[in-house]
Amino acid sequence: MACLLLNSCESDTNKSFTDSSYEQYLSDYEAPLYKWGMLDNSGKHLISPIYDDLRDANNPALIGANLKGKWGFIDTTGRVKIPHQFKAVSDFHEGYAWVQNFKDTWHIIDETGKLSDTLNVLASKHFASGLAPVQFNSQWSYVNTLGEQVNDKTYIAASAFDQGIAIVKTANGYGAINTTFEMVVPDRYARLTPDKYGYLAKEQGKYFYLNPIGKKRWRHEGYDKALSFECEHTVIKQEDQWYIINNKGSIISKPSYDKMTYGGECTFKIKQNDLWGFVNKDGEVICQPRFNSTFQFEEGKVVVSDGELWGYYDANCNELLPPQFSLAWGYKNSYARVIADRTIQMIDDKGAILPNIQHIELRDFNNGLARFQYFPFLEDVLNKQ
Repeated sequence: MACLLLNSCESDTNKSFTDSSYEQYLSDYEAPLYKWGMLDNSGKHLISPIYDDLRDANNPALIGANLKGKWGFIDTTGRVKIPHQFKAVSDFHEGYAWVQNFKDTWHIIDETGKLSDTLNVLASKHFASGLAPVQFNSQWSYVNTLGEQVNDKTYIAASAFDQGIAIVKTANGYGAINTTFEMVVPDRYARLTPDKYGYLAKEQGKYFYLNPIGKKRWRHEGYDKALSFECEHTVIKQEDQWYIINNKGSIISKPSYDKMTYGGECTFKIKQNDLWGFVNKDGEVICQPRFNSTFQFEEGKVVVSDGELWGYYDANCNELLPPQFSLAWGYKNSYARVIADRTIQMIDDKGAILPNIQHIELRDFNNGLARFQYFPFLEDVLNKQ
């Protein structure tokens, strides 16, 4: 693998970085009072809580894990796949990840553990379409999986590619490029966000909708506020009036609310007299404004608050669980996290609390596994009460 933007490069390919720089790192390193592990929905600890830090199981075969100050990669049984030897690691995307050694230099690593030569970068983002944005000095560019800079253009900011398109910022403004680095949307906008039908752009204080090649999707003078298209309809605001429009720019509904924003799963959140509710994409009321706070719909359910406690409602605004939790999160992969009995627990899609899962810190399930933190002293105290 080739070096990036170096007059000379020191090759560290396939070397282990367990030298004096690690000893210096450890002199400033304080082991946490807790350890990370992973459990399944029965509460079984599939990965024992022995790690200083642990990543989600986005790639179950290669999970980033920090053991005694060193990052490596393990599988869902805890078996080491790539030895613990790094100061920092990213998640794998398209078969590649970023790792930093204890000399503070960065490398690309593949799923076999093979390393690139040293890459002289300050920051990086994940690979997509075989390319990753990297920052060197004050500018961003892109490298391939060999670590080679693949174009001579640089940007003030650059995103990872998504479906072959990336958002970049130049001295002129934000634009969009394809994987051959052609500017498919001119770099002239103060903001640029991809959406279902193209882009939402902001220029000279107004919002416009663009098609995939950067042309205005319909003739208009711009909106005061606007949301991206997530479904067939979206919301705009003009002269203190909210409107729901379709993907041709035609007005579908003219609701009278204080505020509107996207509510998840083709709904919109509405605010009236400091209370929140929901309408569907056509502006028909699903939930009258009666909640002090809400999240977005996820998996047909939404978290709501009465101002003190949190509960859940279904897609028809029927109460699934009345407000009873001091904090709650949205559903992910058929389960949601709640705080009950001073710990984080899990509920299933019917609202029943899962037995045998109760931790001070607990994250969402991902590929059937959820990370948890184990505090030996605190959890022993809780178990005795």
